[in-house]
Amino acid sequence: MISQGTALPGPNEDVKYAKVYEVNPVSKRIARISRDVLLFLQSAPEVTLAEKELIEGKKGFESCVDHPRVPNHVYFEGYFHSKKGVSETFRCVHPRRGFDFQKPAISPKLKAFIQAFRDVNSVWIKDLELSMLKFGESSRGQNEFTAELVRDRIVSDLAVQVHYGDEIDKQNVGWHVDAPNSLLHLAISIKGERYLHSITCNPETAESVNNRDHQTEGDIYITTPSIMRHGVEYPACNFDNRIIAIQCRFLLTEGELGRAMMDLSLGECSDVVAAVLSRAKVRVPTMEEVMKVFEGNSF
Repeated sequence: MISQGTALPGPNEDVKYAKVYEVNPVSKRIARISRDVLLFLQSAPEVTLAEKELIEGKKGFESCVDHPRVPNHVYFEGYFHSKKGVSETFRCVHPRRGFDFQKPAISPKLKAFIQAFRDVNSVWIKDLELSMLKFGESSRGQNEFTAELVRDRIVSDLAVQVHYGDEIDKQNVGWHVDAPNSLLHLAISIKGERYLHSITCNPETAESVNNRDHQTEGDIYITTPSIMRHGVEYPACNFDNRIIAIQCRFLLTEGELGRAMMDLSLGECSDVVAAVLSRAKVRVPTMEEVMKVFEGNSF
């Protein structure tokens, strides 16, 4: 049966636990970035890039069209990695084109935040790795591959998304399901506001529910959009008030993504992810913790 329940929240977060598509559980954890950390991230070069540079395709950004019925909505996306110890490019899959390319490293401020996030959440990340290994024992070793990714490349594939121009209202939301590299997905709202739509179900009636979650700058969430239908609504705004969010996924090559699509049972893997997230003590790093990584160049 399709069901939905809740788990106890931590001090600065909430938990939503829902079962979608009858057999696939999804946990969603939400939290807030402190104001000082947010201002630090907003000063990163990917965030402060001028409109002219975005239009000219500089600094790793590309023009995208996800809403052709709204031609005056402007969307740019930049592709980066945050793999620890790698300051140069890293060969991995292009999220839209499906082939490998040399992805540049994200700038130091954003890379330090991602590494600090991994550091302060190392307990439940390790729990996820070990849970995948244990699950793999009954799955012909398939999930050993996923456990390796958790250990080495979790939330390391970054897409910096910039939106402005005409509104994308709820009638024009682009509903979709992500690729397997979003089996565990961290989304960070850096600037502006947007509305995340997702499909869950009423726990008592089993009827589908369209959730509309307001995301403002400083909000983060962690979930599994690779098995859950979702889309985003964007208010109208000019470039100065543009909407910027960062999507953080597993860092995969084209071959690894193909293997994940062919060999892994995403529904079964999502069971493991949901169970771990539902009991995880999710933390957002403090300014002191981010600066420790940043100043120590330990990313």
